[in-house]
This record gives sequence, structure tokens and C-alpha cells, in this order.
Amino acid sequence: MLSILIPCYDTDVTVLVRELHSQATRERLPFEILISDDASKSLHNEKNRSLNDLENVYFHELDENKGLSNNRNTLIGKSCYEHLLLIDGDSTIRNNKYFRKYIDCIRSNISDIVYGGREHPATSVKSKKLRATYARMIEEPYLTTRKKKGFKSLHFNNTLIKKTCFDRYTFDATIRTYGHEDTLLAYQLSTAEYHLEHIENPVFASDIDDAELFISKTEQGLKNLSHLYCEKLIPTEFVRLLTYYSAISVIRLNLLLGYIFPSIQGRLKKYLILGNPNMTAFAFYKLLYFCHSKDVKRV
Repeated sequence: MLSILIPCYDTDVTVLVRELHSQATRERLPFEILISDDASKSLHNEKNRSLNDLENVYFHELDENKGLSNNRNTLIGKSCYEHLLLIDGDSTIRNNKYFRKYIDCIRSNISDIVYGGREHPATSVKSKKLRATYARMIEEPYLTTRKKKGFKSLHFNNTLIKKTCFDRYTFDATIRTYGHEDTLLAYQLSTAEYHLEHIENPVFASDIDDAELFISKTEQGLKNLSHLYCEKLIPTEFVRLLTYYSAISVIRLNLLLGYIFPSIQGRLKKYLILGNPNMTAFAFYKLLYFCHSKDVKRV
């Protein structure tokens, strides 16, 4: 009935998998849990290998690092059931009815795709406030907002999806680095006749990046977004930043912003890193970085 697919990298997934296995076993329905480590060669895998002792659980280590998109595609290709549940390896399950909610969705056949959302912990640590605030205010809004935004709020960590959805589209294997592989697939699925349902059934992201690492990952994601935009793989109206970029490009303001970015990048970045989780300032930083990377560096 259900294949649970968990891509991971340098992560101890034993607590997550044992909780999922316990809940799935209680339901007495056919299931499998497939875990794939992306060639991290991590010491955590000494514990992860023990998961193979559980019934219907298979932990595999790739010989070569392929990136998240490829790792997910590999798991999808190996799955044997008609419904897939995609969960990232660094997630935590805190609801003992988590699995039951998705089984109810399958039984009622409410949708082709069901997204349960994510939760991030609040934190008083200054260096992690930017990531926590972004998750709460921008990345993972309340359920009512997610429903209004539809596919624009779809991520593929904690997503129940019919395997047939991947007959037409898969994760873009050329995106090997962090950022916007979910955006592209969400847009592609939105163009097909698939139905998406947002529900409240979150996984918990227990680890929060500090501001410096989060900004670095964001910059990498913006380079990926620049590629998607230049190749016309995604329309401007699907991503808010692209909408702003398109508007300022009409008056060529993008060139000016890209030009001045290096002179103010340090000050903006320092402001964000020093515990100032201002989303307007962060959005401005991202827009300037995108203008610079696209129109100055030609990334």
C-alpha cells in the first residue's frame, strides 16, 4: 500500500525510522521503508545499518554522491507500492497518529498529493533566529495560507504522493546542490491535472542552521533559481522573487542593484547574522544577490 522513502546524508535516522516502523506496523497494512544515504561515508551509518534487521526496512548506501534530486529519484524507482511518502532523514515524528492521518488520506482518496507541513523549533539563540523566523513566517505558513498558495507552498519533505505522478515528471537530476529542486517539481506538477491537498500533519525539523550557513545555502539556491529562470523552466509568477525581479528589470533597476550589491553585501549580511531576523531585509538581500549573480556574474 505505502512506500516510505527517506533520503539522507550524514544523519542518524534510526529514531525516525523506528517510530515510522512502529506506527506502520500497528496499522497492519502492506508497507516498506526505503532509506538511501547519499555516499556520506558517515559514522552514523554504523547505527543506520541496524535498521535492516526490522521487517520491511531497507537501508542502502550509495557508492557515489548524486545529490538530493538523484537520491530521491533512485528511491522512487526502487519503491513497489502505489503511494509514496517522502520524508527527509533529519525529520522527527512527534505525533503518534502521524501515520494514521496519511492512511486515512489514502483510504478516502482525497488527492493525488497531500502535504502535511513542517514545524521548526523556536529559539532564543541569536545566530539561529534568521532560519527559525524564515521557516515560521515565509517557508511554512499556517495551514490556511498554505491552502491559498496551493502548489507554491508544496515541499517534498513530508509529502504523500501517488507514484503515477512521477510517470511524467521527476526531480531534476541536474540540480545537485541545495535549493529549488522542490520549486521546479511543484510547478511542473501544477501544470498537470493533479490535485493537491494541504493538511495539518507536520514533521518536526529538530536542527536549525545558524544564520551564516543558512545565508550560504540560500545563495546556492538562488544560483539554481537563476538557472531555472534563464532556461525558462519556471514562470516568474510562480516565485515571488522572480516576480519582483521581472518588475524591476523593466526599468533596468536590476542592473543597478546588481552593481551596488558587492559594496553593501558585507553590512547587510552582518546585520542578518547578528540576530536580526528581519524578513524584509532578508528578502532585499536575496533580490540583490539574485540581480548580481544573474546580471553581473552571469552564473
